[in-house]
Amino acid sequence: MRTRTEAATLLAVGILLAGCGGAPDSGQATQSSSPPPSTTAPTSTAPATDKARIPDGTWTREVTKAEITRRGLQIPPEVITGNYLDDGSVRLVLKSQAARWSILVEDDAGAFEVGDQGGTSYDAEGRWVQASDSTGGSVLIDWKISGDTLTTSIPKSGPQLSDEERLFLEGPWHRQG
Repeated sequence: MRTRTEAATLLAVGILLAGCGGAPDSGQATQSSSPPPSTTAPTSTAPATDKARIPDGTWTREVTKAEITRRGLQIPPEVITGNYLDDGSVRLVLKSQAARWSILVEDDAGAFEVGDQGGTSYDAEGRWVQASDSTGGSVLIDWKISGDTLTTSIPKSGPQLSDEERLFLEGPWHRQG
């Protein structure tokens, strides 16, 4: 999956996916630092049993060239081509189940391929810790659920990710099924 794997890894490293955070429907942003995907997992990964978690299920998101322009992201042409964005958009499917996640990327023929997968946990504040099987790294992701929409983001404080990483990690996901 050429750069598709890297970008989808970063998304999911979901996913899952600009300043949103906190517990579902909390309306509060959470500030945290976010290590780049190549780092090791955050040290605080033991979830509190009473903290909210992303529900198991299937979530979809469409990433578009228009979004790249609107957000002012600088994405190299090879990343656009490698992630099936030459025609203007690509559909991503995020699946979460218990302590695992996976991200599927739809190719130009309409078939899906695995972009990445890995383990998932939550830190003491309820933020999603998404580990990548392909890179061995992890990332801390703020998330919020409103109705059937999961919004994911990378905190603005702390290490900043590349525009291509942000493109695939930040945004709204819609529940399927």
